[in-house]
Formats: sequence, C-alpha cells, structure tokens
Amino acid sequence: MEMLKKWKWPGKKLPEAWIPLKKFIPPRECWPDFIWDFTKVPELKLIPYRFNLGEFAVDRNAKRFPDKTALLYENERITWGELEKLVNRAGNALLSLGITLNDRVAICMPNQPTWIITALACWKIGAIVTLMNHLFKASSIEYIANDAEVKAIVASYETIDEILKAKEKFETVKHIVVFGAERKGCLRYEDITKNESTHLEPAETTRFQICRIIYTSGTTGIPKGAIRTADQIIASSYCHGLKTLGLTCDDVVGGHPYFSFAFGSVNFTFNPWLPGCAISIIKEFTPEKQWELVEKHKITQLYVVPAALKLMLKVEEAGKKYDVSSLRLIQTAADMLPPEIFRRWRKRFPFCEIIDSLGSSELDYWLSTRINWPEDKIGSIGFSIPGMESMCIHEDGTPCKIGEVGELVTRGIWGNLYWKKTEKQVESVINGWNRMGLYAFMDKDGAFWLKGRTATIIKYSGYSIVGSEVAACLLGHPAIRDCGVVGSPDPLRGQIVKAYVILNKGYKPSEKLVEELRQYCKERIEFYKVPKAIEFVEELPRTVTGKVDIAALAKIESEKAQVKK
Repeated sequence: MEMLKKWKWPGKKLPEAWIPLKKFIPPRECWPDFIWDFTKVPELKLIPYRFNLGEFAVDRNAKRFPDKTALLYENERITWGELEKLVNRAGNALLSLGITLNDRVAICMPNQPTWIITALACWKIGAIVTLMNHLFKASSIEYIANDAEVKAIVASYETIDEILKAKEKFETVKHIVVFGAERKGCLRYEDITKNESTHLEPAETTRFQICRIIYTSGTTGIPKGAIRTADQIIASSYCHGLKTLGLTCDDVVGGHPYFSFAFGSVNFTFNPWLPGCAISIIKEFTPEKQWELVEKHKITQLYVVPAALKLMLKVEEAGKKYDVSSLRLIQTAADMLPPEIFRRWRKRFPFCEIIDSLGSSELDYWLSTRINWPEDKIGSIGFSIPGMESMCIHEDGTPCKIGEVGELVTRGIWGNLYWKKTEKQVESVINGWNRMGLYAFMDKDGAFWLKGRTATIIKYSGYSIVGSEVAACLLGHPAIRDCGVVGSPDPLRGQIVKAYVILNKGYKPSEKLVEELRQYCKERIEFYKVPKAIEFVEELPRTVTGKVDIAALAKIESEKAQVKK
C-alpha cells in the first residue's frame, strides 16, 4: 500500500468540531484548497485526530522540562511548570464563568504574560481566542465583540476604559475581566484566578478545533475575522518555526510585534509551543530597550518590522554597548525590507543572519527568504515556505511566465477562511488559490519579487491601515467636503498616512486647521492611523462613478515623492 503523500480536504463534509459553528462558516464551495503535503513536511502526519492545543502547548512542555524558562518579562521569569499552573487556574476561572467549548473569548491587552496565559487557558478548555488590538478605540472593540459574538473579554488596565465605552452596545458579552485594575461592573482577573485549582482536565477536542479568530481590514475597510484551526497552528509551527526559522528548545525569541497582530501572533503564540523555547516579552519598544533585552534575556531570535530594525541600527556602537553575541537570527515581516538595511545589518552583525518573510492575518506566512540568502536575491521576498505553494497569475487566472508581473496567489495547509463573511470569502479565492491583493513576478530560480499592493492599504511601521477608514473619520469634520487618503513613501516607516482634503466653503487652509483635523482624528481612531500629512486641494481624481480614485491619487503621491528625491 502506497504511503499517503498528500491530503486534501474531502468533499463537502464539515469536521465534527465545526457543526455547532456551521452558521458562521462560509459555504464549502467558496473555500480555498487546503492541501497537506507530507512529502515536504512529514512531521505533519504526527498530529492525531484527538488533539487539544492547550494540552500540547503547556502540559507536554511542563512534563518535558518543568524548570526550564517559558516566559521572560521585565524581571519576571516563569518556568514551564509554573506556566502550567497559571494556565490551569485561568482555565478553571473561565469555566466557572460559564465559558465552554467554542465560546469566543476576546483578549485585549498589550503584550504581557497574562495575554499568553489567557490564550492557553482558552485553548485548553476549548474556547476560541478572539484577538483585539489593545490600541483599538471603542467602535472597533464593539464591532469585533458583536461580530464574533464574544462571551467574555479579558482586558488590562491599559485597555479597560475604551472597552467600557463600548459596553452598552455589546450584544453577547456576559463578562468583562480586567487585569491590574478595578472597575465597576468588571471582574478582577487576580481575584477570580487566585483560589482556583492548579489541575485542569483538557477539553475533548480534535485537530479541527477552531482556536483563533484574528480580524483584518480589507480594501473595503470592513474588518474580517480569519479562522485558524488547531492543526493549522501546529502545522504553521512545523513549516515556519522549525523548517524556516530553525527553532529549537534552546532558543529565546523576542521582539516588539503585538500578540494581536499576525506577525506577533504566529511568532510568539504559535511557534514556541512546538520546540518549547522561551519568549522574551518587551513592555514598550525603544531601540535601546530592545538591545538591553537581547543582552539581559540572551535572545537568540529577534522579530522586528523593518522600521524598528532601522532604529536599532541607528544606535551607535550597539555591538559594543550591549552583549549581543546570543543573537543568531533576525526576522523582519509586515513590510518590505529595504535591501540597503539588509546589507547594513549583515555588515555590522555578520554572526547573525537576517531573513525577510511575507504573510498576512488570513494566511500566516507563505513566502520567506532563507539563511545565507545570496546577494543577487536581496530585495526579493524569497520562496514558498514548506507546505505552501505560490504563483503569479493573469486576470483570467492563467499562470504568468517567468518574469511576468501578475497577481500573487498561494495555497497549501492554511488559507483564507472568514468568519461569517461569505461575500468576502468568494472574493478572496480564485480556482482554489488564495488572493491577497499583491502583485509580483517569479524569477528563473523560483524567487518572488513584489511589485505592488492594493492601493488603499497603507503600510506604516508594520501596521496595515485602510485609507478609507481614515477618510471616513475626516469626513465627519465640518470643514471637510471630500478627501482621499493614501500612503506616502517614507524612508524610515515605509509609508506615512497622507490625506488630500477638499474644504467646505467658509474654511481656509492653515497650519491651525491641520492640527485641528489631526486632533479630531486622534480622538476617534487609533493613533497610528492619524494622518501625518494633510494637503489641501481644489479637486481629486475621480472614477467614472464619481468616487475618489484612490489608485490614481496614490500614483500622484508616488510621483511627487520621486521628484523630491
């Protein structure tokens, strides 16, 4: 009998674990192809049908090395044995609140041990972790809570005020739990966990258990919840964590990406559980603080967006001020890594490799450069990671030839699968391949080179910002008649948010008005979305239907930037 080489999702049948959630899952006919290639990643055959992600992540490592470090935060060190007890207390506390199998629990706090503990507790009891960025304003929190039909929100003192602003509009939230603070109408995390048992039986779940929903904004600006199952999370750890990053149990991983972002979610809340490595958590990023933690925590792999890497390279004599000899790998993602930064890093720190990877909220990683990346490939985004395959296609879906620019698509173990959003699901798939709104070409050696992205997406210091959301905010100001928001090229941050504004009668352009508009936005949207530049204009490019032509506006801004150079 021939050994199974590939596995493809069979027929229209949903997994047993999905039946209670059927109304939230898009129809089978509009899914991408899910293909497990065992010839490239044979370890994937080791994932059993009966499988609990929390048990695998915590209990297994606590048994293997109970005294080994799991989490490092400030001056705090938590071992795997201690982490198991903390997770079990948190899991029992959630059970006592009535949180059960498939209930959605939102986590809304900055990176800290409590975030990790809560997520692992949810997985162990079979709840679905729903990610909320701690920088969200009340309107974003309200939308996600209601769309995911969240039953409980676990917050921290940094985020609780915005959550309480949205509280009256929650439709399904039964409990708000806050860590590090006391608020009327909220449960205190420390109180509900301190007397709970340190023993917790894992829920009877399967490899198909939905474990995480992460929200992303597409070109329309409508947030979409992307689904990830337990086996896909472990598969991502094999394909990316082990095969691409080369993680081992001796590694200490660190960096600034938020756990609620795709970059931080995969690198800190997926990958470490497989090898059992340690996580260094930074409270608030500064380049100096990150260098300090490399020395203090003996970080071996550091994950940073290109803008942060640029700032770290600006720290003079960093290699002499700090002991960075533990570093063996830097990974950048969330934005394109400029070739000159790649080369500067290699020159200053030749003992530490650097790779650049491409992923998204819906798709984790699917392309990456590799260790010892050749000089003639610097500036490319690399090859498909094991378990995924990519290509460039024409508008009709036919493959491009070598060197031809086309839409970049991918398929494999994971893919676009949206919570509720059937219309968006249909748009995100073509012939079983996942679409990301990116354009690229493949060279003769199989390496991919990005050429552009959807015009309305602005990449600012690792953040993905939808220009239409910022425009909608500005349009609420009485001075604004119309506006268009695009990304303006920036040497440090990749892009900055720039707004082109048409004023209503009775208003005149001025620096005072610019500051007023920026302050207006600060009070309504997240700080990183606030326009860094505002230009007053008499007219804007339009489509045939009379809408602002964002693609044309982005081109105008790009041409202006070229003239300035």
